[in-house]
Amino acid sequence: MDDWDGLGAWLEAERALGAVLGRQVMNEARPDDTIDQRVARLAPYHLWAQALASNLRHFRRRGYDRAALTELRHHAETHRQDVYAANGWTLPPPEPTGLRPLGG
Repeated sequence: MDDWDGLGAWLEAERALGAVLGRQVMNEARPDDTIDQRVARLAPYHLWAQALASNLRHFRRRGYDRAALTELRHHAETHRQDVYAANGWTLPPPEPTGLRPLGG
């Protein structure tokens, strides 16, 4: 999928969104939560994981769609910013991950 321009940027945005949703779950969890409370707190993370898996299956079935990748990346980035703002957290500065593609 080297020719799928935008795939890496979308997946990075999704990874960052998943990380912040996980942080939110951990931040809200309490030792005395009931099972129902735990399930409710996990719901945003579970819904994100389900949507990501569904979107990946869609691309596998339908193939490359640059416009869809761009829209999904934008949604993930916006949602991530919204979660930071809702929790009163400062958005971290962009920083290189130190990772590079194989052969790069």
